[in-house]
Amino acid sequence: MAAETWSLINEDYHFYAESPTLALFSIVVASFCFWFGVSHVLVALTGVPFWGSGEPSRPAAWLRRMNSSDRHKSNWECRSMMHCCILPWVAIFILYSDARLLEDPVLWASSAATILFAFDLGYYCFDVYWMLRFPEEFSGNFMMHHICAIVSYGGVAMVGTFHGFAVVSYLYHVPTILININTYLRAARLEHVPLNKVVLSIVPLIWFPFRFAVTGYHWRVVAERWSTIVQFPAVHRGLLLALPCGFMAIFNVVAFYMYVNVLRSTLALPVVDQLDDDVVPKTA
Repeated sequence: MAAETWSLINEDYHFYAESPTLALFSIVVASFCFWFGVSHVLVALTGVPFWGSGEPSRPAAWLRRMNSSDRHKSNWECRSMMHCCILPWVAIFILYSDARLLEDPVLWASSAATILFAFDLGYYCFDVYWMLRFPEEFSGNFMMHHICAIVSYGGVAMVGTFHGFAVVSYLYHVPTILININTYLRAARLEHVPLNKVVLSIVPLIWFPFRFAVTGYHWRVVAERWSTIVQFPAVHRGLLLALPCGFMAIFNVVAFYMYVNVLRSTLALPVVDQLDDDVVPKTA
């Protein structure tokens, strides 16, 4: 079978074709500023200052069961919750409104998807800045994950290939909603309540359709369209295989194993109907 000669089906996918690089960069910067503003709004709403700016005098009621470190980390957790509660549904809407993204997930390019990628790049860039600015929240795993996301979505947005492939990957974020709820309950010393056990029991179930199945979809696309993909520049092709198809597959397997272990230890805890107020950290 002869290999296809690849070219973008929609070469006018950039919403600002005269200067697409400037347009993408502008959205990334705007997104970075948006999340920067969100972090400051969260400081005002929660009463928890940034790391190194002192302890909260009157933190929000839902934070009072947490220790000092977890209160500071709540800023990142709240931003993560906003991110995973909004972007997957935007991605689903884009897929619904432009069926060609699924018909040809390799070569069909979408201006709406380009904007989504650029906005998401701003989120990941701000998170990287946050980890470097506040070493207390630095995580090697998250740094690798974010660099993977920046390189992958940045390449897709700039080159114009794999738009459908990349938009489907936003389904990865759906289980993160429950993971963030679990993170809050554990930080608030509520891991023994029935809600936490229910949340953790659901996570492995939705992991299969929203993580493993999406990874399987990516592998299937690569297998079916390899005659086209093999013609891409080596760097572009290598990043595709190494990051979304390689690194994220390993990342999802390791994370699944971790949450199953957390689920087992949580289910072993006795159910407590009455919350012990003595464990609530004292605040001024």
